[in-house]
Amino acid sequence: MFKAELQGKLVYGDKAEYLIYMNDDKVFNLSLLLDRIYYAPKTYHLHIKIMDGCKTLFNEDGGLYLAPIAKGFYSYHICSNDLESCLFENTDKELTFLIESKTLNEADYGQFVKTKLLP
Repeated sequence: MFKAELQGKLVYGDKAEYLIYMNDDKVFNLSLLLDRIYYAPKTYHLHIKIMDGCKTLFNEDGGLYLAPIAKGFYSYHICSNDLESCLFENTDKELTFLIESKTLNEADYGQFVKTKLLP
């Protein structure tokens, strides 16, 4: 099972990806994780909790799916709650993410993390 507790600044990147800039000069690509879970052949189960300090912004446990939000536009949902809108509305904030998924295993963590390029 994949489990991660991440803290950092949520950024909506130039390639329309949600990135978590962590304090240890690493960047976690949340969009890549969501895509891998959604397109997984066996299960698309995800438990994700997003917190801003002690305030819970999103807390759902269920199947990850894409739902239409406008003609030609789709958004990730869990249990009919719009995950992507929550992410978009909270960009540029320091957040805590608790993520669990049976779709991926513990060894898959590294594929979503890149070291930040220092200026």
